[in-house]
Amino acid sequence: MTIQLKRLQFALKKELFDKTSAAVFVAGGYITKYLQNEKPNDMDLFFSSRSDVARFIIDARNNLEFKHHYISKNLIRGTIVFRGEVLKIDVVKRFFKSEQDVIDNFDFTICCFCISVNKIVFHEDAPFDLLRKKLNIHKVTFPAATMFRLQKYVKRDFSYCSGVVKQIMEKTKDKSVKIEDEIFYEDGTLSMNNFD
Repeated sequence: MTIQLKRLQFALKKELFDKTSAAVFVAGGYITKYLQNEKPNDMDLFFSSRSDVARFIIDARNNLEFKHHYISKNLIRGTIVFRGEVLKIDVVKRFFKSEQDVIDNFDFTICCFCISVNKIVFHEDAPFDLLRKKLNIHKVTFPAATMFRLQKYVKRDFSYCSGVVKQIMEKTKDKSVKIEDEIFYEDGTLSMNNFD
């Protein structure tokens, strides 16, 4: 799996990182699908500052044919031309100090992969859980989104134990969690704030 990650990092360097002056982290589902030899349908991009987001948007318009379709307080959703094809992207507007900081905010271990121009970071269980197609909780921040994503992964033949659902449900009892902050409508379609 390390060789696959290095190959992906090389491709990202050539097709994304070298086309912007912004420090960009690619993490989550794009990497997960790539490692499963599936075609990724979108890419989540993370940054350490507002200025990196601004630089990326400018560079992406000039070098990657970026077009935005939706803007909220949490993300900018759009498309770029990547490897000769149109790819959906989410530019996440929460900021992260490092690759480790990015993966520490993902819910399932299988998504805890992050690649930057110089570094590849992943949760120690991520490769094994991904190979076994087993969902294990890393951290539940957005319980409604995590439950939604659980169903999405089950449709892709991932399994989980009852403890996973229990951890998600316990987080919904947390008074600091506001479910309404997780849900928004985009073009009349219900969407969830998450990092996949």
